[in-house]
Amino acid sequence: MDTTGGRAASPSEIDTYSDPVSRLALATLGQRFLAQLVDGFVAFGIFYLVGMTLAPGFGGMRASGFELEGAPAILMMTVVGILLLVYFAVGEAVFGATLGKAAAGIRVRRQDGQPTGPSAALLRNFLRLVDAQLFYLVGVLVIMLTQRRQRLGDLAARSVVVQHPTPPGAKLAAAMLAIALAIGAVAVGSRMRRASGPRADFEQRVEAGMSSTSRQTTRSFSSVA
Repeated sequence: MDTTGGRAASPSEIDTYSDPVSRLALATLGQRFLAQLVDGFVAFGIFYLVGMTLAPGFGGMRASGFELEGAPAILMMTVVGILLLVYFAVGEAVFGATLGKAAAGIRVRRQDGQPTGPSAALLRNFLRLVDAQLFYLVGVLVIMLTQRRQRLGDLAARSVVVQHPTPPGAKLAAAMLAIALAIGAVAVGSRMRRASGPRADFEQRVEAGMSSTSRQTTRSFSSVA
């Protein structure tokens, strides 16, 4: 339908009728920060549980948790990264949102306003590796400089983050579920630590004993010299 009366359409009219995103309310930085904060509980739960799962095999169990260095630490971070990529990509591809975005009342959409697909969601979240640099400063700067508030992942995947009408109860439920997942992961990890406690304590005592013996030997050689 021609709404211009036969005259040339102005740029604003072209934007309004040809760009579906112009009819959607873009998510604010505050909403996106809230989403990231809530998803942080899920990320912490995954990190803690993976660490507690791998630590016993590398002698990394400690009384206060776990400690991994070198290749075991790289392995742990790789597994955590893959699981987080799956969490974000599947959530956005299937539901349009992770728990954090649901709690903030926002959704990820394609630039034509339609739900994002699996490949776009995967690309968008893979580029978090870049957007998350300097505590997400890179992503925040790009969002502030782009008309549609897109970070690098959005630009590459041709996606936007928009506001979505969400009942307060649903927002609260999503936030509580994310917190519950983090608490559950800590509880499971703590149980694993207690189960391997005797072995971890023995390893720490052996390590402490070897260090003590090494110091005593060094002092003996020093006194002889």
